[in-house]
Amino acid sequence: MKNFKIVYLGTEPEADVRMKKISRSLKKHGYQFEALKPKFRTTVGGRAVSAIARYMSYMLQILLSKADFYWVANAPDVVAIPLIVLGRNYVYDFRSVWSNEIRAEFGRGLWPFLARVVEKLAMKNAKVIVLNTDTLSEDAKPFGKPLFLVPNYPTKDFETTIDRSRFRQMHGIRGDTKIVLYVGRLSRVEGADRFPKIAEELSKHPKIKLWIVGAGPLENLVQQLEKTYPTTLKFFGWQPYDMIPNFINTSDVCIAPRHVDHNSRYYNEKGVLKISEYMMFKKPIVCTGIAASSQYLLVEEDKLVDGILRALKGEAPTPTPKTWEENAEPQLLEVIRASLAKPL
Repeated sequence: MKNFKIVYLGTEPEADVRMKKISRSLKKHGYQFEALKPKFRTTVGGRAVSAIARYMSYMLQILLSKADFYWVANAPDVVAIPLIVLGRNYVYDFRSVWSNEIRAEFGRGLWPFLARVVEKLAMKNAKVIVLNTDTLSEDAKPFGKPLFLVPNYPTKDFETTIDRSRFRQMHGIRGDTKIVLYVGRLSRVEGADRFPKIAEELSKHPKIKLWIVGAGPLENLVQQLEKTYPTTLKFFGWQPYDMIPNFINTSDVCIAPRHVDHNSRYYNEKGVLKISEYMMFKKPIVCTGIAASSQYLLVEEDKLVDGILRALKGEAPTPTPKTWEENAEPQLLEVIRASLAKPL
């Protein structure tokens, strides 16, 4: 069975950390694995037109590809359409409710409606549905497919390369100064638009520094905030992935400041990678806008800084590190066996 070829479908596989973990695990166990990379990209005609052109060309690539079965990374779910048309065997990796994300970005209307239709078709025609967090099971159960939970935990080699004290010295942190860390995409979805209020409130506490690591649409906002609050906020921009453990290990509190919306109940440490990365170093974690968990302190949106102060006083849970190899890879192999099994 291990000679079977598995092709991974996603519009940005080169930036997909989860895909790299899946690839490593399957190749380690002797399976053939390939990520089908989009060959056509353009920015001509604006965002919507370029996205449609990119998806259409990618779907043509899928139609021409060959595999024993496919792994479909949802959001966008349109990559499943060619497989549905041709009746091909695929796993649906249900990571988030794509139609809700479209709705959050564009509001109610045609696009969220179409996204929901495609989402349902993708789940209906999948052989197996994979969840990266248990909170998604309610949406997947009605389709009657075998469900497997494969959490999005970091791998065992997510380790530091620079000693904590040295890293602090490298960045001018001395004495009892505390570091609050955010790692992730700088977008409204991830709560980056809340940094002005967070920085303003933390500026009242001279011995607390806010470090921000990441890139995205709101990067200019963060750059301006660094100028406004130079003694409070330090912006590091995008950093190589192997540097992220050094930042987390050096911090005193880590945050995930998402907004409360119709997607909030779907997210927890099993699906949000940066939270489980924070957990690897047993850092106190303060979150907003996601589901409750024993692994972090969940507070109301306008109480984030209060939550940070509580965490610094020891009032946040001490999280339990979870690794991909021990807590996700065994389930992944069960997914592959179920996908390759012939129907009774």
